[in-house]
Amino acid sequence: MKYSEHFTHQHSNGKSTWHIEWCTKYRYKLFKSDYDKNICLIAFEEAAKKAKVVLIEKDVQPSMSTLSPSYP
Repeated sequence: MKYSEHFTHQHSNGKSTWHIEWCTKYRYKLFKSDYDKNICLIAFEEAAKKAKVVLIEKDVQPSMSTLSPSYP
């Protein structure tokens, strides 16, 4: 993972990196099949493109999904 690259602006220098976890209610196993996992990953990638965000890490497990986006 590349956490060392920084953005620069007029009076600032740094990086905005987030860790997001989405869990289903009662940890229901929503993403059991590979088809559902792929749909979820495609949705994450499309949303990242629209928001102009870089996804550093993405993971989909049966009962939760994890993202690490970086905002330039």
